[in-house]
Amino acid sequence: MKILVCFDGSEQSYKALKTAKEMALAYEAEEVTLIHVYPEKEASVWQAVNENKAKAPKALSTHERLQVEKFIAIKNMMNQADKEFDRTKVKVSKRIIKGNPVQKITEIAEKEDFNIIVIGSRGLGGLKKFMLGSVSNGVLHEAKVNVLVVK
Repeated sequence: MKILVCFDGSEQSYKALKTAKEMALAYEAEEVTLIHVYPEKEASVWQAVNENKAKAPKALSTHERLQVEKFIAIKNMMNQADKEFDRTKVKVSKRIIKGNPVQKITEIAEKEDFNIIVIGSRGLGGLKKFMLGSVSNGVLHEAKVNVLVVK
């Protein structure tokens, strides 16, 4: 069994991670992949963070500083998240990629033969008035593999 876990650092994505770990152990999964997809418009900020070339905080606008902080936090959270599997025999990989989140998640799940996508019902973005986040909803409707939406 191969499990794709959508992760953005939100409380819901941590719940999805916990559920994926339980599934991986119960079904002796061969692989769990954590994925975070960021929009194209944030690519330059992510590249700067990834290459440790982000400008000094004083040289950044408030928006840029928040973006840099968000990406650093997500990178750190993904590193911490995969530690959840340290005492297991489950292979864990992490991917942070740019693109349309719904499109990339469903594309990777199908092309790489994942058995299931595990995703939180809401992520960091979006308005709380929506019962299901836009990415969760999109993945649920577009995926050709099973999707487990965790509340």
